[in-house]
Amino acid sequence: MTDFGILSIEDTASDDEGVWLSTNELEEAIGDLEMVAELLPGVLTGPRRWRWVIPALHRCLQGFMVSALVDGNGLRCLDKKSFTRWMEAYRTDRARLPSDPKIDSFLNLYKKVKDRDTMRFYVMSKPFRPTGQQERSVKLLNGLRNELTHFQPRVWGLEVSGLPGICRDCLEVAHFLAFESGNILWIEDEPMQRTTRALTRCLDVLVEIERAYGVGAGTRTKPRRKSIPQPVTIAVDAPDLSAVANPEDQR
Repeated sequence: MTDFGILSIEDTASDDEGVWLSTNELEEAIGDLEMVAELLPGVLTGPRRWRWVIPALHRCLQGFMVSALVDGNGLRCLDKKSFTRWMEAYRTDRARLPSDPKIDSFLNLYKKVKDRDTMRFYVMSKPFRPTGQQERSVKLLNGLRNELTHFQPRVWGLEVSGLPGICRDCLEVAHFLAFESGNILWIEDEPMQRTTRALTRCLDVLVEIERAYGVGAGTRTKPRRKSIPQPVTIAVDAPDLSAVANPEDQR
């Protein structure tokens, strides 16, 4: 177990069939939050570490959105097509329930956690109501994550001075979903304590980063980007790649 409780090999179960990792949607969200807490201090050594913080924070926030929408069956987390297929099978032939449902997109999940009817599970359930720059920050996080995850060949620059404020906004959304929405039920104290500890650590480090960047606490400037496409060079006598045998065919 790491300092923040991230699952390690010791947390897995072992039997005659091999070693198994046990997890669920809330454990995934907490684990990603703990990973953000572990990665953030590295930003103080160089801005390149943001490249790993952003995807981890994106996964963390998505995990808490999913956890707040589960309601026992997880149907509210699915995209429209998967939900329709599942409901049709449930009504007509439950033996043919889809085995490969798809989770809804990040921004659609975000819309759902803001919707009162979608979030209404219990008497104490509350939808998320964005304030300040939170809405903008969530969308910026999603855009940056997509650019980094599906990186195109180019020389790319990103202004990072506003990233601490954007991260703080997104962590506040995660905090609301975890502790104020009323939809995540903490059966045990240990996961709740891990979440609180990791959130506190993240916010403390963000203050240090803002101080190092010389920006005011909570500065949320939109990150500027600079991109230079890589030149594409094609040989005049380039071979016809369609004639190259597929390695799969040679097996």
